[in-house]
Amino acid sequence: VEAKVATPRLLDAGTPVTGQLVKADPTFSDGTAYQTWLFEGAAGAEVRVTMRSDEVDPYLILAAGTPSAPRKLAENDDAPGTRDGTAQISVVLPETGTYTVFANTATPAVGAYTLDLASEGGAAPGAGSATAVPSYAELYPGGGAADGRYAVLVGISDYPPGSTDLAAPVYDARLIRDFLVEQMAYDPADIVLLTDEEATREHILQALGRHLGQAGPEGTVLFYYSGHGGYTNGNVAIGPPLDVEPDGRDETLSVWSPEGSTTDILDDEIRLVFDALPARRKLLIFDSCHSGTAARGGYVSKALDRIVVDTRQEGAYTDPDAYLSESSLAAYGLTPKTAAPEGTAEDASGGEASVAVGLDGLGGAYVLLSGSESDHSSYSFTGWPESAGRGSSVSVFTYYLLDALEAYAAAPDSGLTFAALMARVRPQAEAFMDGYGEVQRPHVSGSLQGLTLAEFFGR
Repeated sequence: VEAKVATPRLLDAGTPVTGQLVKADPTFSDGTAYQTWLFEGAAGAEVRVTMRSDEVDPYLILAAGTPSAPRKLAENDDAPGTRDGTAQISVVLPETGTYTVFANTATPAVGAYTLDLASEGGAAPGAGSATAVPSYAELYPGGGAADGRYAVLVGISDYPPGSTDLAAPVYDARLIRDFLVEQMAYDPADIVLLTDEEATREHILQALGRHLGQAGPEGTVLFYYSGHGGYTNGNVAIGPPLDVEPDGRDETLSVWSPEGSTTDILDDEIRLVFDALPARRKLLIFDSCHSGTAARGGYVSKALDRIVVDTRQEGAYTDPDAYLSESSLAAYGLTPKTAAPEGTAEDASGGEASVAVGLDGLGGAYVLLSGSESDHSSYSFTGWPESAGRGSSVSVFTYYLLDALEAYAAAPDSGLTFAALMARVRPQAEAFMDGYGEVQRPHVSGSLQGLTLAEFFGR
């Protein structure tokens, strides 16, 4: 599979970009080719998108949402006072989220063009900021429906200096959000999306505790992560006998620090938080190796972005004294879970299920979908076909997971379990990577892998 583009099509305000419409691009019903560009917009922002070309007659379309489910807001052929060479759209954005620009032509033609985005005003997008520490108790006040469905989605592509940037994670997280809202009817207010510098250690943990903590026993919680990861030089947090790590190390998520550097969240800390959450249906999705959290470093080979442990991340960035413990959970809106008998944990039906520890890094009743097994890498790919409607750069596991989830949404199967879902995803991802001579095997684990999608996503 060859990439059509070398970089993801992302628009930033104030930074003009260039494109080249070619015969291989997807077309509308009138035979005109188009390319898609994405940007994050804030509710109330005044944006102006301008397309110019000396080779084609520009035609612009602006839509809310991703290319897979666009909601058209405006379109323009010729900007006022211009002829053929310029198309322009000016609108006030109705909501905070992802927007898609379709760079198109008025009549069938191919050629080069430039695209420019200008934006003024509007509330800052996202739920927080790395430069202004919010009051998390005010930011996540709780009080939601106990039987509600709550999600925290994290995607980090743009890392601080010293860590390798990644192409796909922010797109991955946005696509998961759009799937939940547009196809699973989640309330957007029940989803927290944290990207790049918003995704600090403290903000992620506070969102997991306070936002997901709104769900009672009959509610559901979902945590999705796409980004770098690493590991410590030893089992530094809980430790044996409660936390037996076969490799003798804790796995970590590598996230932003307010100081503009990288810090970490341990698998043990995620375990503590999730064991304390009242919900009995817990889904974790990590587009990473099967290490309990994630492991990402990166180099680019052709169109592939390999997800491996970066050796610079071997040491723990966080002071061990700052790691979460049961006594510190109150600062995250949680109280420790009453200990179950040794070796058991309560499952979603009120019975007992085996505690999964070690590589999974979690105890209690949950289902974990991992991008690959512990001894294999995970990958992202730049060059997915435009016809898929997801943009060009998406992680391989997330891409095929969305294929399976969207097929379920189109034809709900009340008996489809997460284990069966992954049995469909795994061979697709394996076959794709086999074409590059690489191995990636998505994995499902946890005592609730037999939970049906209908039980989790239904109300």
